[in-house]
Amino acid sequence: MTNRLLGLLFAAVLSIPAVAQKPLLPDDLLLSPTSLSDTASIQQVAENTFEITRPVPSDPSVGSAFNFSTFCIASYLAWNRGYSGWSLGMRKTEEAHPKELHYVVALLNDEDGVAALSRDLKWTEYSAYKQIRKLCVSFLKPQYLWPEK
Repeated sequence: MTNRLLGLLFAAVLSIPAVAQKPLLPDDLLLSPTSLSDTASIQQVAENTFEITRPVPSDPSVGSAFNFSTFCIASYLAWNRGYSGWSLGMRKTEEAHPKELHYVVALLNDEDGVAALSRDLKWTEYSAYKQIRKLCVSFLKPQYLWPEK
């Protein structure tokens, strides 16, 4: 009788539908006509650290815009998670012409936080999200921009 009851309980647990995990960022974050999920994959790897994987743009002339939009994604993450800024590291690849770029974003509250980051990556200087808001107006939809002050 006990085995049968356990079997029924186990079957009931397996039949419960999985709860969909809330995305880390809104899919309509960017002003571009494509959704964020079409241009980036974002995973949380630690409490304040995220990995952003983006396909390398096929058109080299969009390189700056591509980088700036990545900075704006990092800034939105920092603002949305209650941090004042971020630093960006890039995972090295052995490929001569990689198809994807792998960024690591560390959310920080001050420039001293960069010194504590892993030496496995070369990190950018600390960037406060408020300092690049004017730039992000060109990349993020208005409803996702943080207040100016």
